[in-house]
Amino acid sequence: DAPLDETRAVGLDLLARLVDKFAAAQDPEGGLALAQYTSQLASALRATLGKGSALPVVSRARAVLVRLSRASLLDDPTQAKRLVRLHAPSPCADKAALRPARDDERVPPHRSLLDLFERLATLADL
Repeated sequence: DAPLDETRAVGLDLLARLVDKFAAAQDPEGGLALAQYTSQLASALRATLGKGSALPVVSRARAVLVRLSRASLLDDPTQAKRLVRLHAPSPCADKAALRPARDDERVPPHRSLLDLFERLATLADL
C-alpha cells in the first residue's frame, strides 16, 4: 500500500500544519476554535495509527498527536487513551508484534523494532 501510505503521510503533514496555524485561534463564542473539531481530528488520526501503518506514517501521526496534546486539544481522557493505545503497542513485549507480516516479505525485519521505538517515543513526548 505504498501509494496509500504516501497519501496518508501528506494528509498528516497537512493536519500538523493546520494544528500549528490554528491551535491558538480563539472561537468568537469562547474557547479554542479547533476544540469543536477534536472528534474529527482524533478520528483522522486514529485511522493512521493501526498496527500495519508504515513507519513514515507512524512518525507523522506521532507529530500530530504531540501537537494536539500540547495545544490542549486532547482534553477528553477517553479519547486520548484510545489514541495512545493505538499508537503504543500493547503489550510492548509481544513478540508477534515485532515480526513483519507474512504477506509483506519486502519489509526488513528491523522495521517492526523501529516502529515500536517510534511509538514508544510518542509516549515519552506526551
